Amino acid sequence: MIYRHNSVIGIKPRNCSSCGRIRAIFSRGRCLECAKIEDAHAKIVVHQMDDAGLPELITKLDDLVSKWVRYSAVDEDGFVECYTSRKKYRPAELDAGHYITRNCMYLRFDLRNIKPQSRSDNRHKYGLAAEFGRRLEEDNPGVTEILLEESKIIYKWSRSELEQMISEYTQKVKSLKI
Repeated sequence: MIYRHNSVIGIKPRNCSSCGRIRAIFSRGRCLECAKIEDAHAKIVVHQMDDAGLPELITKLDDLVSKWVRYSAVDEDGFVECYTSRKKYRPAELDAGHYITRNCMYLRFDLRNIKPQSRSDNRHKYGLAAEFGRRLEEDNPGVTEILLEESKIIYKWSRSELEQMISEYTQKVKSLKI
């Protein structure tokens, strides 16, 4: 008999359903070691299932937000001004440039942080962050300080939040009649 913690109740050792060793049974026919290992593994699998598909949702939302940013700024001639160079381009020739990079999940889809930007400025000149910030300040004084402060927030989008935003931006993009 195995006694636990000064208890007078004896526990009869049995075969563990997981490892097969003769031990005191703890949970669901398993010894304490196997129960800990299997329960921890089950928690990891559930967490991975929760995250499954999130990168695809983020990519889909990136595409929708980019279309919205570029096509909602079209002028009467069908052109959009690059936020940093102020040159005119067709919307398909532009990117959705970010003042605070897309690595910051909290601001990734925040329209205060995203403007139409030429591919050259966005991709090859690192977004011309100084010019981008200067222009943001012209348009909305104080916003760069707010964005820089908010960029310190660590955030993880939930599946339901992403799906909700995808639904909203899908409707917005459809209303543009591209």
